[in-house]
Amino acid sequence: MEYHPSGVSVTAPVSPAIERVKQILFCPFDLGKWFAIGFCAWLAYLGQGGYNYHRSASGKSHSSIDLGPVRTYVHEHLTWIIPLAIGVFVIIVATTVLFLWLRSRGAFMFLHCVVLNRGEVAVPWRKFEREASSLWRFKLVLAMLGAVLVLPIIGAAVWIFVQMYLRSQHFDSSKILLLVVLGVAWLCIGLPLSVAEIFTTHFVAPIMYLRSCTCTDGWRILFLLLSANPARFILYVLFQIVIGFVILLLGIGFVLCTCCVGGLLLIIPYIGSVVRLPVTVFLRSYSLLYLAQYGPEFDVFRAEETPGTDPSPAA
Repeated sequence: MEYHPSGVSVTAPVSPAIERVKQILFCPFDLGKWFAIGFCAWLAYLGQGGYNYHRSASGKSHSSIDLGPVRTYVHEHLTWIIPLAIGVFVIIVATTVLFLWLRSRGAFMFLHCVVLNRGEVAVPWRKFEREASSLWRFKLVLAMLGAVLVLPIIGAAVWIFVQMYLRSQHFDSSKILLLVVLGVAWLCIGLPLSVAEIFTTHFVAPIMYLRSCTCTDGWRILFLLLSANPARFILYVLFQIVIGFVILLLGIGFVLCTCCVGGLLLIIPYIGSVVRLPVTVFLRSYSLLYLAQYGPEFDVFRAEETPGTDPSPAA
């Protein structure tokens, strides 16, 4: 099996991916198919993305805020504040785990629709239950690892800012240095975890689709590709940033051309996924076509008539 083939390019899959979008969504145009595939895409990206606006409520300085009454109130009502905080935390964790499970199921449902050019929901939901459960367990461990490693860093940085802001203290050199160290630590931990999440969705899931294997087995196979082609996959990640920027510009143009009506549609759950379907189908097709350049054993479209089989030659 060749893990370093020649002719692999990050730009070559762009045109075929666009043609794949036309073939799936516009040849012919089928609104029912759009809604079926859009539902799978909605599940695959459930709880991700969105539009967040962070604005200050006012431009006034809060350096003279008196927190005495707040502390008094909290101390006097700890009997219900603590259970409420625990309850909110449990709900957040449970919702996160549920969304992660649904995204894992949706990942294979959406993959199934793009590979086979079908608008099906029930079939891939049942067919890839085992693979989706394995993907969910892996992503759950990845999310827990990220929470354990990253949240303390973010909490420490926020605590420094809050203390300085509320107490009207100046940032001395030691605190600035500490913030820099925390920032570097966040990058060193968060960046690899983000890349691992991208590679899991973009490449490991298709490998699992082809071979009906677990997520860890899929990662073992992908690791062989990564080891033989580190520069190519680094370039892939960088090109994803370029693609994201282009999509952002197109999205802004879409919102402006529709007098913000398109923007309102994009933020509606499920409906927004249907409207964004050309983009999500392109992105899913692009990653599959890029992976296919490493050989027929990684080409999901080659095995589209018999998904779940391993087309690779015997070892």
